Order: sequence, then C-alpha cells, then structure tokens
Amino acid sequence: MVKAVFFDLDGTLMSHKLHKVMESTVTSIKSLQENGILVFLATGRGKLEIQRLLGEYHILFDGYVTVNGQLVYDKDWNVLFELPIQNADYEKIVSDYRNHTYPMAFVTDEEIYINFVDDKVRFTQKNISSPIPPCKSYSDEPFYQVLIYTDDVSKLIENYPHSKITRWNPYGIDLINKNASKVLGMHEIFKIYKLSMEECMAFGDGDNDVEMLDACGIGIAMGNGSEKVKQHADYVTKSVEDDGIMYALKKYQLIDFEK
Repeated sequence: MVKAVFFDLDGTLMSHKLHKVMESTVTSIKSLQENGILVFLATGRGKLEIQRLLGEYHILFDGYVTVNGQLVYDKDWNVLFELPIQNADYEKIVSDYRNHTYPMAFVTDEEIYINFVDDKVRFTQKNISSPIPPCKSYSDEPFYQVLIYTDDVSKLIENYPHSKITRWNPYGIDLINKNASKVLGMHEIFKIYKLSMEECMAFGDGDNDVEMLDACGIGIAMGNGSEKVKQHADYVTKSVEDDGIMYALKKYQLIDFEK
C-alpha cells in the first residue's frame, strides 16, 4: 500500500519546454492528499528556487527534501536535517570561487549567489526557467550545493575528489557533499512520519533520481527522462507535457478522477 509519494521537480513536476506545471499534475497531487497519501518534494533545487517556481500553484507539500538531500524541511519550512559542504574540498571550492576559476553559484539555506556570469550561465539558467543569480562575494556562511557552469566534468572530478558531481545540463553541474543523496534526506522524512521505503512511490527524470527510484517500493520514470533512470524504473510513464504524473497515478489506482 502506497502511503507517500516523492516527486522530483525539474522535468518531473515542471516542464521546462512549457515553463510551467501542468494543471493535471496540480490536480493529481491534491487528489493524492485528499485520499490520505502524503506528498513530498525531492529535488536538487534549494528553498528559494522551489518557492519561486512553485509558489503560484499553491501545492502544499508535507515536506521537502532539497539540494539533493542536504537540507530537509517540514511542511512549514522548519529545518529537519542539514549537511553543508565542509569536506576536504572546501578550501579548494572557496578558492576557485574567489579566483573566478569557473562560474560558480553557492546555494545556502536562504539564497543563491554567483561569482561571475558568462554565456554558459545565461544558456543554462534559461534552460531551467531560472533567473541568473546575483553576483556576491563569499563571506564564510555554510553552503550546501555548488552549481558549476562548465562542460569539463573530468577536471571537476580531479579538482574535487571528496565531492559528488552530477551533470544535469550541457554546462550545468551539481557539486554536493559526497555522502549526500536524495535518499539520505528522505530517511529523515521516514523517521518523522514512520514510513518505510516499501510504502513509498517516487517520480523522477534524471540520473540523480536513480537512487530514489531504486529505494522506493515503486519507482516511476518520466517519459522525457534519461535512459539511465528509465532502466531503474518499475514503470515508465508519459512525458511531463503529456500528463505523465496523472497517467501513472491512475495506473496504480492512487487517484481515480477523470481528466
């Protein structure tokens, strides 16, 4: 029996082709909650971006797993768990930020800011329906994720061996704590709501969703997802633009309304 559903954001809840969340998706999530099923967000995005992208849809999630599991919040945005980047790569990351080695954006609890902007940044931010972060100097506050705008992943792996590096765009790279994952953050949710992985369903479209789909009782890949995430799914639904979330939830009889 499914008691909770976890949703990725980019390419799963939100279409970046249409720059919106489909009406069927909003209605489906509300129907899940009316049926007594908990609904959580599990994303690489931080709080600021989530609120900006989803605010107009008035979706009241029961909790939030953000920045790939490094910051977890309850439904009222109270911090339940945090894992800042404080590993052996920290000094190198900060040095590269200050020296403008790459365009780099730091994600904190409350904001996102960048060291400098180039065409790679402009291209990437446009592709994820996001404004360019403001430029700001780093002043020693904790950060939980670094967005790096480059196509040279091998160099990043060499430079930051103690971090986890994931590409999500031709020039967009996530750098997070090597011990972090969406599943790590989800475990904090399980403790509070007394859930087991087998009682959960997860939706995702990217490589950073693979662990989440593997861990949950039912893993759903979006039709627009990567080949890797599809290989790890129990079911591949339609694309986000083709009402894929609604389609899968109806298939598994978690909602029963007619479109």
